[in-house]
Amino acid sequence: MKKRLFLAIPLSDSLLEKFSGLKDRYALEMGVRWTAKQNMHITVYFFGDVDEAKIPEMSKKIAQVVSATAKFDLEFEKVLFAPPNRPPRMVWADFGHSDAYVKLCRAIYGAAKDYLDPGFSQSHDRDPHPHITLVRFNNPAAAKSLKLEPIRPETMAATGCELVTSELTPKGPVYTVLENYAFP
Repeated sequence: MKKRLFLAIPLSDSLLEKFSGLKDRYALEMGVRWTAKQNMHITVYFFGDVDEAKIPEMSKKIAQVVSATAKFDLEFEKVLFAPPNRPPRMVWADFGHSDAYVKLCRAIYGAAKDYLDPGFSQSHDRDPHPHITLVRFNNPAAAKSLKLEPIRPETMAATGCELVTSELTPKGPVYTVLENYAFP
C-alpha cells in the first residue's frame, strides 16, 4: 500500500487568517476552486506515492535534516497570478527568496530520494520558491474575473515541518499530518 506524501511548513495564524479571508471577498466568482483553510501550507517537498513500509525510515531521515536546520524567517511579499510568465491557472501567496528554505528543500530531497518511487521525478533545475496555492482556475479565463487586491507583506517564522498524507477525493484533497518536526 502507498501513501501520497509531502513535507510542509505550516503557516502562522496571522497569514492563515489573511489568506483564508480572501475567499470571502471572491466567493461568488465562477470557475474558481479555493484551497481549504486547513490545507494551506508552504510545500517543502512533494514525495509522491511512497510505500507505507518505507515511511518510518524516511521519517527518521527527515527528522535528522530538520533537527540540523535552524529556525528561519519567510517573508510573504504579495498575492499574484501563477505560474509567472504564463497564462494564469492559479493564485499564489508569494514569498521572497530564502537561502534557508532552498537549503532545507535540497537537504530533504537528499534524505528522502532513496524512498521515492524510481519513476517519480521532480525538477531540480532551479531553486525551489516558497509559495502557497490559494486558488486554482477550472478555466484560465476565470482569472480575468478576479482583481487581486494587495495584502500587506509580513514576516513569518518557520519553526518546523509536517509530514502530510494527501488523499484525493471528489470534494478535494484531505490532508492528514503524520509527523511533526521542530527546528531547534
